[in-house]
Amino acid sequence: TAKVEQMEKAIDQFAQMDDKQLERYLKVANTAQTVTKPVLNAFKATKNVLGVSAKTLIVLINIVFAVGAYTLYKWLKSRGAVEDSLIDPLVQEMPEVIGGDNEF
Repeated sequence: TAKVEQMEKAIDQFAQMDDKQLERYLKVANTAQTVTKPVLNAFKATKNVLGVSAKTLIVLINIVFAVGAYTLYKWLKSRGAVEDSLIDPLVQEMPEVIGGDNEF
């Protein structure tokens, strides 16, 4: 199958690496693992405390982020730190349809 071929290709690439390349790859992999381990542990602990699935937790994190970003925007706008001219190109009104049929 395709997964077996992909795995064989990855193993062949490892076999063809010289010692310097392999050492560099292992160093990067260990660094990535060291950096991500606390994040994954916190995610797992939060998931267990809340008693939700990983999918639900990811959705909740995204909702919290979106609400936080919106709240930050509103707060900055109330202080005058954000100008409407920065947002206007992003939020455009629907153009008026002239001479169209009134089907909707």
